[in-house]
Amino acid sequence: MNHVQHLKLLAETRDELSSALSWLQRSVQKCSHKDRHHEWTANDYDAFEALTSRFARVSDILLQKFFRALDVVELSKGGTLLDVLLRAEKRGVVESADHFLEIRELRNEISHEYATEDLAAHLSFPRSAW
Repeated sequence: MNHVQHLKLLAETRDELSSALSWLQRSVQKCSHKDRHHEWTANDYDAFEALTSRFARVSDILLQKFFRALDVVELSKGGTLLDVLLRAEKRGVVESADHFLEIRELRNEISHEYATEDLAAHLSFPRSAW
C-alpha cells in the first residue's frame, strides 16, 4: 500500500467509527433513563443488549482499526494494543492510554457476561463518557 491508500483506509475507518458511534449514542439515550434497580422487561434487556453490542463494536473499531490505521499512516510499527495506545497518547490523540485500556477491559467484561441478571452491574458508567 502507498501513502494515499493508507490515508484512504484511515478515512474509511474514521467514517466507520463515526457511524458506529452514532448508533452507540442512540442506545445510550434509549437506556439512560433505565434504573438499574428496577425490574427490567424483555424490551429493557433487548435495549441493553444492543447497547453492549454497540459499545463492543465501537471499542473494537477504535482500538483495533482506527488507532492502528493512524500508525500505518505515520509509518509506525505494529505491536501490542498497549504499544498502539502509547503512541496515540504520545501524539496527543488520546489523553491517557490507561483510559483506553479500561475501555478494552470493560468491553471484554461485558462481551463475556452471559448472566443477564448481572448485566445492570456492568452498565453503571457515566453518560459524560460519550
